[in-house]
Amino acid sequence: GFTSRDPIWQEPFIYVKTVAVDPASMGRGIGTGLVQKLQEIAIDTNHSRILVVIAVNPPNKRSLALFRGTLKCEEIG
Repeated sequence: GFTSRDPIWQEPFIYVKTVAVDPASMGRGIGTGLVQKLQEIAIDTNHSRILVVIAVNPPNKRSLALFRGTLKCEEIG
């Protein structure tokens, strides 16, 4: 991932392009654990936002369920 300052938010944020888990290991909470650790790192390093890109065409149903449901993230676009 990357960290940056956005002119709109005026605060540092973390940009994540890909969170990947080996298909043989899916469904074991590994992706959720990775993202939860990223949230901890963001808090510890004073990053108030995490921007994550998720494929919607075709939809990545697991990622959408994780971010929209389990983690209650805000969708911005």
